[in-house]
Amino acid sequence: MLLSFSLNKAMFLSFAHKDARPLVKALDDIPTPPARACLANWLRNHDELDLAGLSPAERRDVIKEFGPEQDTHIYQRGLRRRLASMFENDTAKIAMAYSVLFSLPGTPIIRYGDEIGMSENLSLNERNAVRTPMQWDTTRNAGFSQAERDKLIAPVMVRGPNRYRLVNVSKSQIQNHSLLHLVSNMARTRLGCKEIGSGTHKIIDMKMPSLFAIRYDYDGDALLMITNLSDKKVQVELNEPEIMMLTELLADEEYAKSGLLKATDRFPVNGYGYRWFTLKFTRE
Repeated sequence: MLLSFSLNKAMFLSFAHKDARPLVKALDDIPTPPARACLANWLRNHDELDLAGLSPAERRDVIKEFGPEQDTHIYQRGLRRRLASMFENDTAKIAMAYSVLFSLPGTPIIRYGDEIGMSENLSLNERNAVRTPMQWDTTRNAGFSQAERDKLIAPVMVRGPNRYRLVNVSKSQIQNHSLLHLVSNMARTRLGCKEIGSGTHKIIDMKMPSLFAIRYDYDGDALLMITNLSDKKVQVELNEPEIMMLTELLADEEYAKSGLLKATDRFPVNGYGYRWFTLKFTRE
């Protein structure tokens, strides 16, 4: 696996602009990996969000959207923030970002704690801000360790909206619409999609910049994954003549027209919404 830093930067530029085209261009620029090789993709990792390689204007746009405060900046090139903070703890926005991640060719990587909405601790130096202990439950030290608090290598989050008593795995597991459940459903659904791991992919131009739409084909089966990067609801119309029917696999909500759709149907995708489909062809 090859770590795909260029896609990571392009994703956040697309998120900031609510425009999928920077991500699409980055995908087009990457050479096709050889057999049994793939890209490793992520939203956040244990370092800063490295924006080096973007133009100065693009870098300013991402920073303005996701970390305008000076103490979130690091190394004159990026942000020392976690995913939930950058998306203002908005579950719909975070889920949208995960839908894009899981739609990309390659292997998705999830930074521990981002699946429940952990935040950073900006009182810690440099990259340590995003390296606080995992928040398992509401017990001592967030269930991470039974050591005395002053013996921990890094302190647990005890203040703010993302403190461990409010944001933890135990609480997320019993909330039906928690971020953890949304991410888990995406991961399980993707695991059953052999088209992604074994097939070929191509970007589908929906004639709407806010839509990231990608199709996978493998051994006569096909998958279409659509994510709306904008907060505005849109109506989608496919222009793929060989497609006859779409069967919905996963969506951000239960739409009025879900399950089976004719390819000629116009169908909605919510603001920050996503819809994944398997495809049936006219030639079958």
